[in-house]
Amino acid sequence: MVHLSSEVAATSILKSASLLRRSDDPVIASSIFVNPDLCPADAKIAYEKRQRKRERQNGEGASHSTIQDSIQDSTQDSTNNEMNLAAQTASTVVAAATADMPRSSSAILVTSTTSGTSVTLAEASWNQNPFSKLSAYMFNARSIVNKICELHDLLYTASYDMYFISETWLHSGICSGLLDPNQQYTVLRSDCNVSRGGGVCAFIHKNIRTVPVSIDDVFCDVDLLSFDAIIENTHVRFFVIYRPSKLDGSAVNYMSKLVKCLNKYESKKYTNIIVGDLNLPKIDWTNYSAVSQDVYQMFLTFVIEGGYCQLVSQRTRDSAILDVVLTTDPLMFTVVETDMPFSTSDHLCVKFDMVFASSRSCLSSSPSSSSSLPVKYKWYEGDYDAIESYLFNIDWYSLLYFNPSVQAVWDTFMSVLYAVIDMYVPHLKHTKSSARHVRHPSRALSKCTTKKRRLWHYLKSNPYDSRAHANYHDCVQQWRRLVKQHEYSTEENIIDANNLGAFYRFVNKRISNRCKISAVKNSAGDILTTKLDIANAFNDYFASVGVASNDCIPQFLAINVPQLTSIDITVQDMLAAINKLKANLSAGPDTLPPLFFKRVRNAIAFSLAIIFEQLLSVAFVPEIWKTAVITPVHKKDLLIHCQITGLFLLLVFHASSWRGSSLVRYMTILHIIILLAVTNIVLFVVSLHVRTS
Repeated sequence: MVHLSSEVAATSILKSASLLRRSDDPVIASSIFVNPDLCPADAKIAYEKRQRKRERQNGEGASHSTIQDSIQDSTQDSTNNEMNLAAQTASTVVAAATADMPRSSSAILVTSTTSGTSVTLAEASWNQNPFSKLSAYMFNARSIVNKICELHDLLYTASYDMYFISETWLHSGICSGLLDPNQQYTVLRSDCNVSRGGGVCAFIHKNIRTVPVSIDDVFCDVDLLSFDAIIENTHVRFFVIYRPSKLDGSAVNYMSKLVKCLNKYESKKYTNIIVGDLNLPKIDWTNYSAVSQDVYQMFLTFVIEGGYCQLVSQRTRDSAILDVVLTTDPLMFTVVETDMPFSTSDHLCVKFDMVFASSRSCLSSSPSSSSSLPVKYKWYEGDYDAIESYLFNIDWYSLLYFNPSVQAVWDTFMSVLYAVIDMYVPHLKHTKSSARHVRHPSRALSKCTTKKRRLWHYLKSNPYDSRAHANYHDCVQQWRRLVKQHEYSTEENIIDANNLGAFYRFVNKRISNRCKISAVKNSAGDILTTKLDIANAFNDYFASVGVASNDCIPQFLAINVPQLTSIDITVQDMLAAINKLKANLSAGPDTLPPLFFKRVRNAIAFSLAIIFEQLLSVAFVPEIWKTAVITPVHKKDLLIHCQITGLFLLLVFHASSWRGSSLVRYMTILHIIILLAVTNIVLFVVSLHVRTS
C-alpha cells in the first residue's frame, strides 16, 4: 500500500498524472493516476474507459490488475477548495506501505491530511475456487502394441491428467519411451508375462507426485498395479486392474488372488480408487447383487465389505457394464460418463473428474483468473521506460519516514515493485494446451476426428443401424491412416533434415522414460507433503552422514580487529553490482528475474542503496532472503552395453518402418551401425577412465 500523507504529495502525483495522460503510449495513458480536473464521478468513469481501452489493446480479455477508484470527501465544496490549494505547491511523491499488506491486496492510497480527502486506488482481492480439478480417462485398448500412433494422438491432443489402460498386451520388448516419447507422463506398467494378452498401464502427468506401490511376487500373475498420488496434499491410492473373461476353475483362483492383493494393499487411512476392466457383466451395480457364481460373489463381497461405490452407470460394452470406477469416497467425483471407443476397441472409454481441496491461497491478483496457477510475466515485452518513470517519481526518503520498522520498509518496497510490474509487464495467459504442449493435428486429421465423433453419437442413438456401424468403422480406419501418416511425416522430416542431433534426440526419447523424483519419505516410511517436513527430512539425513563435532573449540590469538560501525552503500556500488548480473530469467523465491533489475537499474539503484543501508544498520535480514529454490539432481549410472543392443534393435525397427526407398532404409541402418560402434567405443573408454580414477 502506498500512502500520500500531505497536500504537496497529493499535488505531485496529480501533476504526474497530467503528464502521463498526455503520453502517446496507451499503457502509460491508461495508468492509475487520477485526473485532478474531474469530479469524483467523472474521474471514475474516465478511468473505466481507459481500462477498457487497455484491455482491447492487450487483446487478452480482462486486465490482470483491477484497480478501483474511490474518492471519499466530507463535502464537495471543501474538497474542491483543498485540491485547488494543494495544486499550488510542488513536492515529490511520498511512498509508504503497511507491513502486513500482502502482495495480492497491495494498493495505492493518496491522502490529503489538511482536508481529510483521500483518493484510493486499490487493487482488489478476488476469491478463487477453493478446489482443484483432476481429469482422468480409462479404456480397454485390446492391445496398444499395434495402436501406438493412436495412443500418441490421445496423449498429446487431449488434456487429461491421468490415463488408465487395461488389456495393453505390452511385454518387456517394448520400452516405456516408445509409449510416451515426449516425456510428459510417468508411465507405470504391469505386463502379463504368463500368456499373450492382459496387462495394465497408467500414464500420470508429471505435475502429479506419484509413489508406486511395490507388489509382492506372489501376485505376479495378477494384472494389477498400484500407486499413491499426492494431489494438493491429499493422498489417494489407485489400483488399475484387469481380469480375463474366463469363468472356469482358473478364474476362481485368479479372483481369489486379486481380492487378497486388494485387501492387503488398500489404504486404511486414505481414499482408495479401483479402475479397470473386470469382465463381470452379471453384476447389478444398482442393487449390488450378482449371480451365485464364485467369481462374482468373491468380488462383490469385497466391494460391499470395503465400502466401495461403483460410479459407472452406463454400459461400456454391448449392454453390460464391464469397466468399473470403484471408490471409498464418491463425493470426490463430479463427472463420470462414457466416451467413444479408443481406436478399434469394442469397449467404450470412461472419463471422470475428481476435485480436491486446494492448498493454495484463495486470493488472487486477477479478477479474471479462474485457476490457481501462479502469475507468469512476459518479461521481455515489459514497458521498462514506464516502469522507470513510475519509480523516479517516488520519494524513497519518505518511504523510510512513514515506515519506522525495517520490516515495513522492505514489505513496502516489494509491494511497490510488484504493483508496477503488474501494471507494465504483460501477463502470460495460462491455458492447458500451453502447459501440456498439446500437439496440433493437421486439418484433415481434425476434420476426420470430428466426423468420427459425430458418427459415434449417431450410432449411440441408433445401435441397430447396420449402415451407421459401417460408416463409423470406415471413418475409424481412415482416422487411423491419417494418424499413422502424421507419425510417418515426422520421421521423414527428421531424415530429410540431415541433423544428427535431432536424430539422436528422437531416438533417446524412445529408449527411456525419465521419471520425476518421487515423493520424500521419512525414516518411518511415511510420505511427506509439506515443504517444511521435506526440508527437515533432508536436513536430518545430511546431519546423520556428517562428522559429529568433538566440542573442542580451537583457541585463537587475540587480534585487534577494528569494529565496523557503519556501512556506506552508494548508488555507484548498486549499479556495479546490478551490471554484473546476467540478463536472464533465473528468478529466486521472490520471482523477480535479473533481467528486470538490469532494465530498471537507473531508477532502482538509489532506492536499493538506502534500503540496504537501513537493513544493515539494524542487522535485519528479510525472511525471503533465508529461503532458496533447491532442485535435487539424480546422478545416473553409465549406460551399459545391453542398452546399446536394445538401442540398435529399436533403431533398426524404426528405420525399417520409415517410408521411402529401400536404398534410404539400408543407408540409414548402415549409418546407425557406424554411429553405435563409435558410441560403444567411447563408453568403453569412459568406463576405463572411471575405474582407473
